[in-house]
Amino acid sequence: MATVLMVLISRRAILHLYYRRKGNKNRDNFVVTINQLSLIVGGLLLFFGVLKLMHISIREFFTSLTIFAAALALIFKDYVSNALNGMILMFSDTYSIGDRVRIGQHKGKIENINLLNLQLLDDDDDLVIIPNNIVLQMTTVNYSKNPGRFVSLEFELHHTQMIPLDQLERELTSAISHEGAIIKTGTTQLRAEEFTKGNMLLRFRFEMLRYDKAAERRIKQQLWLKISECTAPRFSEKNT
Repeated sequence: MATVLMVLISRRAILHLYYRRKGNKNRDNFVVTINQLSLIVGGLLLFFGVLKLMHISIREFFTSLTIFAAALALIFKDYVSNALNGMILMFSDTYSIGDRVRIGQHKGKIENINLLNLQLLDDDDDLVIIPNNIVLQMTTVNYSKNPGRFVSLEFELHHTQMIPLDQLERELTSAISHEGAIIKTGTTQLRAEEFTKGNMLLRFRFEMLRYDKAAERRIKQQLWLKISECTAPRFSEKNT
């Protein structure tokens, strides 16, 4: 018990020094990692302490459970792999709590990172839980680590709906021109991405001076309304 107590005291001391150096008490990757490690180390020490109180040799205990341990390793290999990948995520600066990211088809803000999964709050305020193994295997975009805060809107138009692209770009830019407090001037751009079976995939993008989820939703809604005005009703949104 004394050893477990020392772990808890060490955890508090490390976090106290870290908060003093950082100047605030915001919860970030380092704090999450220290909390997770102290929980694991404290649990292991408590387990070994129970074995000692029962006068069971640790070597004999694990020797007698060799076959059982091998079976457990096969059963829990995914959990172990997730835990190791979770340690990688928490110690790296690739992802941080609060970052805006896109992981596969999911886009949102990182709410938490633990030993098993990464928790993402998407644009619909749904909590998406992604296993750490999947996070490291998928292609991801970290918008918070980018120097600019670019937002893009992809849409597809049939050839019967097409209007000159320069005209459409002017219309879309004009539709959000009153958002100068949030959109960086001169960053709007419309470009054709690809042609498929009589359809054209277009991307309109702009840079935000600061990220604001509510503002992004509002601006995209204004853009969709303008697209519907400038083209025939038949158009569809793609993943952004």
